[in-house]
Amino acid sequence: MSEPRKPYLYASVWWCEDEVCDCHQPKIERIDTNPVDRRFITRTTIWRGTFVSEPTAEECDQMVSELKAEAGRREIPLQGEGLATHGFRPLTTERGEG
Repeated sequence: MSEPRKPYLYASVWWCEDEVCDCHQPKIERIDTNPVDRRFITRTTIWRGTFVSEPTAEECDQMVSELKAEAGRREIPLQGEGLATHGFRPLTTERGEG
């Protein structure tokens, strides 16, 4: 049996996937692999930014700024632009996270 994947932090701007309400929220999640079946993961939200429905361009910029600030505090490198900004890093015991 192979070893389970290590937990990691994932930063992104969540979208509800409904074009009618068009809700967005920046958040950071801890992702853990199911120890019994590696095909499944558990997402635990550890930080949430401002929730916005039908965001204006200014509100989109604000959500990305919130995400960048919190991801920077948690040392999560980000890539992408605008609402597609995202990034991840493994949890480490050296930081007291794992």
